[in-house]
Amino acid sequence: MSEMFRIAGKQPLLEATFLARPNRFLVECLHGDQKVQAFLPNPGRLWEVLLPDTLIYLHKDPHVNPSRKTEFTVIGAMTEHGPVMLHTHKTNDVAAWLFDGGLVPGLENFRVVKREVSRGNSRFDLLVSDGTDQMLIEVKSCTLFGRKIAMFPDAPSLRAVKHLQELCEINRKEMAAGILFIVQSGDPEFFIPDFHIDYEFATKLYHSQIETSDSKKLAVKALKVAWSSDFSFSGEVREIPTPWNVVAQEAGENTIDLYINTFAEEGFYHIFVSSSSEPSKIRTLQRSYAKGGASSRTITIRTQQNIEGMVKKQLSMLCDRVETARDQTVFIFKDNPLKRRSFVQFLIHTRIDRLEPMIPSNLFVRQ
Repeated sequence: MSEMFRIAGKQPLLEATFLARPNRFLVECLHGDQKVQAFLPNPGRLWEVLLPDTLIYLHKDPHVNPSRKTEFTVIGAMTEHGPVMLHTHKTNDVAAWLFDGGLVPGLENFRVVKREVSRGNSRFDLLVSDGTDQMLIEVKSCTLFGRKIAMFPDAPSLRAVKHLQELCEINRKEMAAGILFIVQSGDPEFFIPDFHIDYEFATKLYHSQIETSDSKKLAVKALKVAWSSDFSFSGEVREIPTPWNVVAQEAGENTIDLYINTFAEEGFYHIFVSSSSEPSKIRTLQRSYAKGGASSRTITIRTQQNIEGMVKKQLSMLCDRVETARDQTVFIFKDNPLKRRSFVQFLIHTRIDRLEPMIPSNLFVRQ
């Protein structure tokens, strides 16, 4: 086994400045004085990563498919957490390298037998074995972090839910199975399934751990990887724990929803806030925006705490002006708040960092 894993092999990476994301799998960036497009092999939202002027790293493909629009591929980005690897297709390579090097805690004797393994109507990433027992592994890439907590997914994923359901069934009836989350930064100390973004995935993963006997419990591991600036690492990974009590405390039915509406001809973004306890008022206001031709997006904060006042206070400090419509406070932004670093940091704090005090003290370890 090589002592160093590097995403792009021996080929150098190119630096570029992120400009825009025209669609899920394409970014526009500035490389030197040239505006170029690059393939982004990542279906996630990446709001907290792909902010304007972010430094991103590109790989120039020597044998690019002629049907592709660009010869560049995004490998990763520089964030406040250091380099974050964004190439989801390479995450399976990372996981296979870790298994074959005996670097997966608790599964040190397991090696990769086969990749892309078919079971039923799905394909799973890895089949590993210690020579006696086999285990089916699905690999997930985690790029969403707060100060100390990593969360997955960063966008709703029906595929992830389907894989989770099937893995639980396989684990009960056929063979051992598990999910390996590769956390793409060395900073996080904990991993939590993102119940704000994908409630179904988070609660199903929770039940696979809490309501199942140890002998039939799905293997769930989160390993953090600290990348260097050339997107290499020496195999020094660490498993981080999941404080399941946080899911139990916060992943309930109560939500605070941020409705973001914008009119194409106006360019302004209107945000109003609603809790799950008063849906009728918001439905009326939302219908009025829809009739006016507004496009809308909803951002959910799932919590059992009364933080609506705090959320509104924070928005009032972040927005450009505050108005009232149908007895509801409307926070107005002159541009897309999701492209403002301050707004994205507000979301990270409210959804992720706010959970830190709920983590049991015995799970904190010295780094």
